[in-house]
Amino acid sequence: MPLLLFLKYTRAGASSRYRSFQCLPALEAAGLRFTVSPLFDDAYLAHKYAHGRARIGDVLRAFARRLWAVLTVPHAAVVVVEYELLPSGVRHFTPIFAPFGKVPPAPARV
Repeated sequence: MPLLLFLKYTRAGASSRYRSFQCLPALEAAGLRFTVSPLFDDAYLAHKYAHGRARIGDVLRAFARRLWAVLTVPHAAVVVVEYELLPSGVRHFTPIFAPFGKVPPAPARV
């Protein structure tokens, strides 16, 4: 059964590197097969770190990639989401995917 990891950043993002990427060698050692699908790519992070904000085009491309990735998840895949599928106000759209059997509704924030 494939394992799909929806992370927020690539290895260049400190939060994903700390929370998720450090665990991948253990998953491999356990014989698990997985695919990593970061929301934001290295170009997004490089621009954000250099200029203090993201370019809207990078954000829109990231959202389009994530939407496509969610809609094309294999039926029997196990999905792990780091933090949320889409950031901030967009998270309100996460429950839309539940009727399609793709992801459960987002948990309530505490």
